[in-house]
Amino acid sequence: DGAAAGEQTAHEQLVAVCLRSDGTAEKVEAEGAGTLKDGEGGVVTAPRGVVMLNATSQPQSAVLSGGVKYGADGPLRQSQGEAAEGRATFDKAGRLERVLLTGAVHLHERVRGSGAEGWSERELGAGAVDLAMDTNAGGKVRLREAKGTEGARLRLVSPPGKTGGATSSSLAGDVLTAHFARVNGTQHLTEVHGDGHTSLRRTSATGVVNTSSGDSLEVKFRPAAAGA
Repeated sequence: DGAAAGEQTAHEQLVAVCLRSDGTAEKVEAEGAGTLKDGEGGVVTAPRGVVMLNATSQPQSAVLSGGVKYGADGPLRQSQGEAAEGRATFDKAGRLERVLLTGAVHLHERVRGSGAEGWSERELGAGAVDLAMDTNAGGKVRLREAKGTEGARLRLVSPPGKTGGATSSSLAGDVLTAHFARVNGTQHLTEVHGDGHTSLRRTSATGVVNTSSGDSLEVKFRPAAAGA
């Protein structure tokens, strides 16, 4: 059950393995339509990849280049993303800790709580995005923080409620930092901090639009109720 432990696996067309003097693999270089699976249903593809391994053959760092694409399709989470290059670092057990995406980064994700009917959406664009991960007691890798720089833009859409239509918020800034927490079995956005040329545009369930701008912003989100 490597997937349950958050194991990363890779498949490539052309692979070169560099060995240490003791015969253990130190580096894997790959060319041609490769894939990296994160054990959580997500798949990363890139034309080129280099993975550094420790003495126990666990990944320590990885560089994916030539156009990186990400996709995940689960019952509570559906994601797509792309960037020019991706760099990842892992802990001593080979669990993903950090991912740095650079070059016209675009990420789009749909999530919902267990038992909920509607989907919430979040879409992030930036010149670079730094993702910080942690691992729970069950070995599941979760997104803890996302930092967008070089003109970050974040759009959030909530599903229609009983009293109106969908609501949306669009945030922008030189730097946007989003924090996440586990709610009803799914990672949900809790706070967003912005710095430099920030703006906020919000559309209510009745279609009323409010806008504001400034040097910085701080937005807090209510925890989702069960089934919402």
